Amino acid sequence: MEKGGKTKRKPEMKSAQKKPLKLKKFLLWGILGVVCVATIIAGIWYISWLNRFSAQKSRLSAIQSGEEVLNVILISIDTTRSDYIGCYGYKNIETPYIDQLATDGTLFLKCDAHVPLTLPSHTNMLTGCYPPLTKVHDNNQLVADFNLCLQEILKEHGYATSAFIGSIILDGIYGLSQGFDYYGDQIVTGTTTIAGFPDDRRAREVVTEASKWIKENKHSPFFAFVHFYDPHAPYTPPQPYSQRYYYNPYAGEIAYVDATLGIFFEFLKQEGLWDNTLIILTGDHGEAFGEHDEYAHSVFIYEQTLHVPLIIHCPGLIPANQTVTEQVRLVDLMPTILDVLGIDIPEGISGSSLLPYIFGEKSDEPHYSYCESYHTSYIFGYSKLIGIQDNNWKYIKAPISELYNLKEDPQELYNLYFEDSEENEFYDQLLLAALTQMIGGGEETDKEVIIAEIDEATKAALYSLGYVSAPTTFSEEEMKSRSMTDPKEKIDIIVKYQQLLLTRSNDMLEMSNKLLNELLAEEPDLPFLNMSMAQNIFELGDYEEAFKWFQRAYELDSKNTMSKNYMGLCLVKQERWDEAERLFVEIANNVESTAMSKVDAYLNLGTLYNNIKNQPEKAIYHMDRVLKVDPNNLRAHNYLTLLYFSRQRDLEKAEHHATQYLNNLAAPHDHAYEEVSKINDKLKMLDE
Repeated sequence: MEKGGKTKRKPEMKSAQKKPLKLKKFLLWGILGVVCVATIIAGIWYISWLNRFSAQKSRLSAIQSGEEVLNVILISIDTTRSDYIGCYGYKNIETPYIDQLATDGTLFLKCDAHVPLTLPSHTNMLTGCYPPLTKVHDNNQLVADFNLCLQEILKEHGYATSAFIGSIILDGIYGLSQGFDYYGDQIVTGTTTIAGFPDDRRAREVVTEASKWIKENKHSPFFAFVHFYDPHAPYTPPQPYSQRYYYNPYAGEIAYVDATLGIFFEFLKQEGLWDNTLIILTGDHGEAFGEHDEYAHSVFIYEQTLHVPLIIHCPGLIPANQTVTEQVRLVDLMPTILDVLGIDIPEGISGSSLLPYIFGEKSDEPHYSYCESYHTSYIFGYSKLIGIQDNNWKYIKAPISELYNLKEDPQELYNLYFEDSEENEFYDQLLLAALTQMIGGGEETDKEVIIAEIDEATKAALYSLGYVSAPTTFSEEEMKSRSMTDPKEKIDIIVKYQQLLLTRSNDMLEMSNKLLNELLAEEPDLPFLNMSMAQNIFELGDYEEAFKWFQRAYELDSKNTMSKNYMGLCLVKQERWDEAERLFVEIANNVESTAMSKVDAYLNLGTLYNNIKNQPEKAIYHMDRVLKVDPNNLRAHNYLTLLYFSRQRDLEKAEHHATQYLNNLAAPHDHAYEEVSKINDKLKMLDE
């Protein structure tokens, strides 16, 4: 203690007391600084977020106002599951061009089809409407004129319109060709169905035709619909993909299409079209590989056959490297394209524009999607399947209804419908409301569906592929009983049916006969099965036995006169020519025969009179009758060219029919072409 009684403080005590005050100030300023920096960063981010699509939106405004012209290419890869593509996470495939398209554009993680069949699904794409509105539920039905298609609208707005088709399933006869300036459905290929009819063409052929048309029309705005059929069964990719993907030929088909797209994309770049073309790449439906005991597609409406890829791309317009996770639909494609181009979207359609999803402006309202399958109802009379889904749930109305939590159960393995959850009633009412809006409530009747009228050769090809030419006819009482059968309960029969389609597509007659016998033992009265057996036996050369089966098929379904025409052909093969003639005349003179049935009867009569009975006048008469109904019938023009030329009766008419034949033929592909070409050359020499 110091003198005077005062205690001297230690210097370190003063320092120890002031240190906490400085630390507190430092911390406060630090926190304030962090908050300021965070605020500045958040502000910058928010401003950036608000303006992140400014360049793209500026270009969109220019396009919508007409200041800039944009071409459109819609690419559909038939039968393609999204989970078999690299950019969707599949590791055992090489799809570099599709993957790059996704990287440079916007990928939609969950896009759903509405029908697991080719014609109705593409009708949904091009009309923006669900099947109950289009009245197209199956591959054999007509896209009637009341359907307003995308290509019709674009044509009205100055677009050149074209389509390049990979399969007869989208043949122009079914009505999807309406509004197209050019519809490339003339399939020239070495691959044929069991009926000897070309069933599809390779992607490379489709791209070659599309590239030629685009090059010729690139100076005006154009819309091109490009359809690849390759991934559809049977899976037979060309080399080197057949060898590279020997363990999974389905993946090989998709890899081959991807490589072909690489060629197509390079062509667009070389032609200076890449930057001013909106490209939409999608699929019409998927494919099942044993999930839910289904193989191929057409029966059930699970995700394996409904979930399809969707990529939208255009440099400087569509944001790059972006993924949309919300569910979207194939019916959204048509209004999206129109919205991009600044064209009014028709009222009353099922779809809506995806631009809000692309530019992050979507509402929080769920995007519901309707789905259905009528296929087994038409063939077997079983119950139709209809459903509705969103990102989280799928509800399927059937004799045994189903409800799945798609988030927790994406494979749809656990049916929650019988757990009395509140979702049951909600989605059931939602489906009823959707049907009420579309068709006035309840289920629509088949009377509203129009069956496309097609020639016998195309019918035979469709039978070979399993696409029947008309709904199977059942009595009202039998239909009522059958319609209570859930397809799930008859999956063993359906699996045999699907195996039958594969064996028939691969011309495996003996195997398909075995399956047909098993199916007929369980379903003896189905016209389709009897007709299939008749075709097999006809192909094997037993014409007497084939006649009996065709007769049986006709007795079961007298509206399908293809079987009756085939009965006549069986008689021709047995050299029972007078009986065959009477049968063909009966079809031709029957007022209940369809126009195309009469056409085939006329063709058969003309062939009989020319080749067998040596009555050229009668042959000419019947071929002329063909052309009154079907003016572009190649077979009739071919015969009339030969008849008029070979008998030197009228060279002017011979030249006319030769010209008609050559003008309506897509490409040289058979001996008939060579023969008519030689005759045409000789006629030109005579004119000189």
